[in-house]
Amino acid sequence: MATVEQNEVEKLLCVLCGWKFTPEQGRLHGRKFTCTQCGSANRQLRRHLGEGPEQVCGFDQEDAQEFYRALQQKKSPSGPLGWKTVRATLLTCAVTRHITRAKSLLTGEYLPLSVWTSRGWDADVVEKQEKEWRDDLGLWTYRVHIKALSWEETHERIEETLLRHEREASKKRGDKAAADLDLPLQENKGKGEKGDKAEKDANKVALTAAKKLVRENEKRCALAARGIGVYTKPVSQLHKLSAKVDSCPEVDEAVKKAFHEVKTRLEDCVEKSRTVVNLAEGQKEKDILEQVALPALPFDQADLKSLVKQSAVVLRDARNSFPKPVPKAKAAGRTRSAETQEPAAGGEGAEVKRRRTKKGGA
Repeated sequence: MATVEQNEVEKLLCVLCGWKFTPEQGRLHGRKFTCTQCGSANRQLRRHLGEGPEQVCGFDQEDAQEFYRALQQKKSPSGPLGWKTVRATLLTCAVTRHITRAKSLLTGEYLPLSVWTSRGWDADVVEKQEKEWRDDLGLWTYRVHIKALSWEETHERIEETLLRHEREASKKRGDKAAADLDLPLQENKGKGEKGDKAEKDANKVALTAAKKLVRENEKRCALAARGIGVYTKPVSQLHKLSAKVDSCPEVDEAVKKAFHEVKTRLEDCVEKSRTVVNLAEGQKEKDILEQVALPALPFDQADLKSLVKQSAVVLRDARNSFPKPVPKAKAAGRTRSAETQEPAAGGEGAEVKRRRTKKGGA
């Protein structure tokens, strides 16, 4: 009995698959134990994909554990599993997980309107779906039917994700061997060598074009951000002075025309710059192949200073055209009469002035 308990205590829990093994069946790193099978599979994933299943396929801890347990069931007595087996198992687990969760969404619970709108659904669309009154919540709940992708569509989409990660990891390593981009045997059935080469060439061209597009978008977004910073102040100044320019009859028509032309152009630059920055922020979480080109800006790097100078000129001309304010007349000082200031000498009422002498004088 004591021997059985001792053997049970000696077994360690693998942090990846969650099963127990003896210390000889894996490696202990600090407080984390990894069995030989899971450790080998994890190293292959990070070598070929650059990341683990959590980052590549969006697995949570439970999904990742199911994946490593599926590999345990395919364990070969001849040695660790090959990359093709690990990859095919990852693909199958990812597709199964997505299909299962998509079905649960299709027959999901009734949720309040606020929950659906927080997920990006339009309130008018949600209110047209099936609804149910909840007495415990005191409000209507709605169920939105979501179309689930088929197994083929999901398999194809996840396959593209794995291919992309393989290409990126291969480039980081600098490998040129075609073995790094091998597909599972199920994928290559019925395909010839020419078809594989054409597909790889097409993927390479698409990835090159996508990277070029990303670089152009980054330059355009940087120019838009600078335009917002440079143009915001002159636009505010022009806007504050606009009503006075229109209502003042002394301002020449040519000055008014130039004033509004510069004002309209600067406002257009600021508005389109903000649109570009907002679109760029929305594309940060997207895959590189899913990003689209940002709209063109109505100005370039050379226009940044020239438009600011033009705004300064029209502001100066408009202010110089305004009528000059008349200075206020100074209040006339009160003057005392000569009789009050200098009364007649010796006369009645004449003040006797005291003469001051220096102290110590003779």
